[in-house]
Amino acid sequence: MSEPYQACALYQQLVRHVQQCAAEELAALRQTSVEAEYNHIDQIIRDWLFAPQRDLHGSAPREVMRREQLDEPNVLPPPSPDDDELTQELHEIEALLGGEERHHWFVDDGGRSLLDEFDPEGQEEYLRILDERAAARQQENDLLGTPPNDEEWPFSQN
Repeated sequence: MSEPYQACALYQQLVRHVQQCAAEELAALRQTSVEAEYNHIDQIIRDWLFAPQRDLHGSAPREVMRREQLDEPNVLPPPSPDDDELTQELHEIEALLGGEERHHWFVDDGGRSLLDEFDPEGQEEYLRILDERAAARQQENDLLGTPPNDEEWPFSQN
């Protein structure tokens, strides 16, 4: 089990925890049952998961998640008059390449995770550790005369 999988599992637990707490508070405010409010919030989550979204190039979040589970790329959909400027540019690049090269996109939310948002001190410590590891690898490479691995991506704070 890899770290991203664990993070996804914990985010799922977080969503369910927030859903339960919200259902309990809404039930008290509206004088309804917790079950009714839980089901209402569950429907809001399902609506979001199944609704095509502009920032996902017309895909629904569930489609992006399923493609990731199947190790399939997110391919840019056919051009549309509703495309934003970036998507239009990507279609122009594809056309210049003869349509043989399809642009793949991914969701990165600006490179900042929910954990980083709520735990900035932990993020600083994480980045410090990554910098230390990168420096140690560089020192080892220098001593051994080994070229650095271009696939490694040290998250430098510098």
